[in-house]
Amino acid sequence: LLLPFVVDQKKVDAQYVATDLTPAMISIAEKRLRSNFERYDSKLTFEEWMQKHKLVIKQANGEEPVEGYGKFDAVICNLVLMLTPNPKNILTSLYNTTTDDALIGITIWGDKAGSNFFGLMGKAIKALDLPVSTKRSPFYYQ
Repeated sequence: LLLPFVVDQKKVDAQYVATDLTPAMISIAEKRLRSNFERYDSKLTFEEWMQKHKLVIKQANGEEPVEGYGKFDAVICNLVLMLTPNPKNILTSLYNTTTDDALIGITIWGDKAGSNFFGLMGKAIKALDLPVSTKRSPFYYQ
């Protein structure tokens, strides 16, 4: 999640719904929020802070509509389409759950030869002799 943006930039009445298919990724997102929310409001519990900022983290299948939140005016579908067995279902779900003027951002992996960002990042890390994180997949640094 983009925590500083969520706290500092979002419209007060906007609701953010972060979803993932796997419980592991939901857990990671929640842990990251829990470990950082107090810098923004140490007087609230985590649950109160989430409610105040209208943030929801839930497990969901991108191929099915996220129920109970109405239509979305913006969606970020990050690194999902290339992993799903049927990308058409995700695109159909996006179409059915977004407003007519919604903004939709979709990112996908490419192969190494066609993924300039990942190639540039790896070259920069090597050129600067920076340590490579062991917490991330080596794909990020190739």
